[in-house]
Amino acid sequence: MTGYSYYMSLCLRPNPGIYLPLAGGTMQGDIDMATAKLLNLSAPTADEEPSRKLDLATHATLSSGVHNAGSGNLIATDSDGIMTLPGQSGCAVYRATSYQSIPSATFTYVQLNGVDFDVQSEFDPVTTFRYTAKKSGLYIVSVYGYLRLIATSKFFGVYIVRNGVAIGSNGVNTDATWDANKANLTIPVALAIGNYVQFGIYHLDTVARNLQYGITNTGMGILKVA
Repeated sequence: MTGYSYYMSLCLRPNPGIYLPLAGGTMQGDIDMATAKLLNLSAPTADEEPSRKLDLATHATLSSGVHNAGSGNLIATDSDGIMTLPGQSGCAVYRATSYQSIPSATFTYVQLNGVDFDVQSEFDPVTTFRYTAKKSGLYIVSVYGYLRLIATSKFFGVYIVRNGVAIGSNGVNTDATWDANKANLTIPVALAIGNYVQFGIYHLDTVARNLQYGITNTGMGILKVA
């Protein structure tokens, strides 16, 4: 046997320096697949194992955290182009029970004691009534309030406060209509880790007035967008 046939016979002998045995082994260099494919891969169970197209499409195998890319931290886009951002910071909180008395001409923080949702448990509805960011970024913050029985032509304003300093406000001069006793405000807010947001309120009636409770009347919404 000579020539090419002899060369191939040498290549087919058990020589780990020339080929990778069917039983498996360790590569000593890169593999360029060109346009070929690796087929019939098993589902990954360890960090260093490759993911299949099926796993990436359904997150089924990766939900246990393999490759740190489970269903809890992958952005998903459905067939309609709608994106899901699992774990994205955000909350909707409100004044849930009883009126809160707001003194005349006294800046007061709203005690939001009800939680509709709080994705990352960043809002304290018991003690500080603050939203404290766990991640740096840009957030959309909205507040709204309804002050009961405030006299006509009295100023009533709502404020978004970051780290104890008001960074946005909106106010109305009240009249006899119900809607004129409501104020709202939405602004973008930059937060670093540990920065906090509060909802402040102020009015110029001559006596204390009650802030209406209920999710449709007084609350705050926050959503991280970048």
